[in-house]
Amino acid sequence: LERLSRMLDNMLFLARTDPASALRQRQALSAADEVERIADYFEGLASDRGMRILVEGEGEIWAEPMLLRRALANLCANAIKYGAAHSDLRIEAIATTAGLKLRVSNHGETIAAEHLPRLFERFYRVDESRERSAHSNGLGLSIVATIMQLHNGRYSVSSQDGVTCFELFFPKREDA
Repeated sequence: LERLSRMLDNMLFLARTDPASALRQRQALSAADEVERIADYFEGLASDRGMRILVEGEGEIWAEPMLLRRALANLCANAIKYGAAHSDLRIEAIATTAGLKLRVSNHGETIAAEHLPRLFERFYRVDESRERSAHSNGLGLSIVATIMQLHNGRYSVSSQDGVTCFELFFPKREDA
């Protein structure tokens, strides 16, 4: 019942998210503050798995605050859930001339290349045995993709040599 409730909440989020409203509610946010906020939120969960969260970076993110936090939270929750125990989870903010990149990386099993392009699809799972997981419904990364589309941003994933890295790119504020 709890799994179905979470799935329904996620599906309603995807259906109800209003692109125009998200664009209107964007604001300049401190990247350092946002990555620190997420690290603080997940510190206990990471500690339970013996993981350490490392944050670095600065700059300004032009984003709707709650959507930004939801995207980062989904990435961090996955990194803790699927990452190797007793390893580091890195959250980085990297300012560029075109905007800001947020990078979430962790150590764990390398995800095979054939799965990478499909990770952001609704209900897609790399490991079919996770299909019945009580704590996952296969919508977290599709929510991240939707949030990035609402921000006219980009998202990507790479996984090599035991390090999986998700990157979100938020374009800088366009001058009116």
